[in-house]
Amino acid sequence: MKAPLIVAALALFASFHVSGASFDCARAKSRLEVLICSEPTLSELDEHLASAYRAALSKGSDRKTLVRWQREWLSSDPISICRDANCVSREFRARIQVLGRVVPEGPARGWTGSFIRVLNGKDDESAQVVLVRLDGGQLSASGIAYWVGANEGQVNSGELNGTARIDGARATFREGGCEAVFALLGGKLFVESESGCGGLNVSFVGEYRRR
Repeated sequence: MKAPLIVAALALFASFHVSGASFDCARAKSRLEVLICSEPTLSELDEHLASAYRAALSKGSDRKTLVRWQREWLSSDPISICRDANCVSREFRARIQVLGRVVPEGPARGWTGSFIRVLNGKDDESAQVVLVRLDGGQLSASGIAYWVGANEGQVNSGELNGTARIDGARATFREGGCEAVFALLGGKLFVESESGCGGLNVSFVGEYRRR
């Protein structure tokens, strides 16, 4: 039995492309791999997912960002917490729809990009954001931020994951109680305001540079 293409694609992420390769399901290790290999319908759906991903790569103006975006989705909570075929199927079908909405940016400094916050002229690993332009004037927006306290083990985190509405040089994100305003100014990304996206002292606000 051939292994799911989307899982096989993980081995090729470093080169930023996906081939039609497959691997032996006898080597499946993770719960997701084993589940897909044991369900013919999931295996078929996984191939559709891989095809949609390849199509998105062919349209996108920033392949590196699209690879990071897909990799983060594969390790995100919605996928990680799936324990049965129905859950995985639901998440895969939703992802196929999103991948089908990816549109090319055109200008090299468009919205699509992987960004890291800058603090005092240096990269601040405590906040990162990935944006991908979709049709209908929307963005897929995902990000994670941390706050590290003075005491050992004192770490709070926050995340955003969903879609934002573009309005000129700004985009507004509202989902699951998390709200943020992104601004693309002079080729730089700014999170101008944010609330409800994380734990105590966690914030996405600031200036970001492209990775």
